[in-house]
Amino acid sequence: MDNKDNFDLEEFANKMKQLPKVKDHRSKDEIFRNIQKQIKAAEPQKRRRPWLMPTLASATAAVLLLALIPMILSNGSEEALPYAEEAEAGEMFMVDMDEALEEATETTMEYTNYISAIIESNLQEDQRVVTIPFLDEQAMFIVPLSFIVRDDDTVLNQISSILEEYDPSTVGLLASPLEGVTMEEVSNTTVSVNIPQVPAGSANENMLMESIKSVIEPLGYERFNILVDGQRGVDIGSYGPVEEMSVTSAPSGYTAYENSTGRTFLVVGGLGEVTGLNFEDIVQLMTSVTSGIVIDTIETSDQAATILFGQGTELTIHEEALILVEAILLTAKDFKIEEVEFKNAGVEEFGPYQLNDRISTEISPNGIAFR
Repeated sequence: MDNKDNFDLEEFANKMKQLPKVKDHRSKDEIFRNIQKQIKAAEPQKRRRPWLMPTLASATAAVLLLALIPMILSNGSEEALPYAEEAEAGEMFMVDMDEALEEATETTMEYTNYISAIIESNLQEDQRVVTIPFLDEQAMFIVPLSFIVRDDDTVLNQISSILEEYDPSTVGLLASPLEGVTMEEVSNTTVSVNIPQVPAGSANENMLMESIKSVIEPLGYERFNILVDGQRGVDIGSYGPVEEMSVTSAPSGYTAYENSTGRTFLVVGGLGEVTGLNFEDIVQLMTSVTSGIVIDTIETSDQAATILFGQGTELTIHEEALILVEAILLTAKDFKIEEVEFKNAGVEEFGPYQLNDRISTEISPNGIAFR
């Protein structure tokens, strides 16, 4: 008779009852998200690279579980020990992603439904931000998501790995237009971009090209070579036969988008036709779709801008005020403006920002914790 025939279910149940009680302080939404992650974790996945920062808490929980199972069964087996030792040894490569994101965004509970920006000055020395475009549920807008990664690999490699491993459906978004696209540096000014196939329709073609520009331009490159399934000079619909393209793209501002999960993101554009508009024009457009906030004047000079709100403005009473402030900062960044000063805001400190001084535009939209 083998060991499983000697298993005493009643004895097992009694030992389970003797374990210390554990109180779960998580919300129902957090528990549901964790269950979804566990289901997904059961599927075959590629090994993640160390710069993607798995959480220390996850590793600790795994070690604790491995330690509890032999105690419960009292079978003296040490088969789980190699896994436990591997997890402990790997802790030196692990960073608490939630903590890193909280430090970088300084978000407060008041804005939990809004996926706020990462403030790059709050990053640690060995961290940087990679921003990758995804699509809203109707595939109408580009939703840039920003990830904190370790500064120990090329950015192009990190972009490629995140595109392969991150599932945007966990936050209610569709796959990136860059899915299947590969990028390789040719020189310090040029990147070679290989597209598996030309997307159908001019809107999708434009979405793809703008997505490529959005990830390459911040890296300091000036242009990119275009290949379709390894071939240069292929006809790309409305663009015609194209071999290379500049990374320059006209700023189009940002608008708020709430998806079916209840999360609110900043999406690129959404303001209608903005070709030829300057920074002041686009900021006024963004303000016009924000209820109750008025901007009297906008001044720009020497890579700085000053926003003067209307008399009697109290930003703290407007639910969308933080979203507008970050949309303005990001738009200013797209226009190569380095600092923005907000005046007559009715408050000196708002969210993570000190409004009594100029604010750096070095922020990245929609900070996401990716384990």
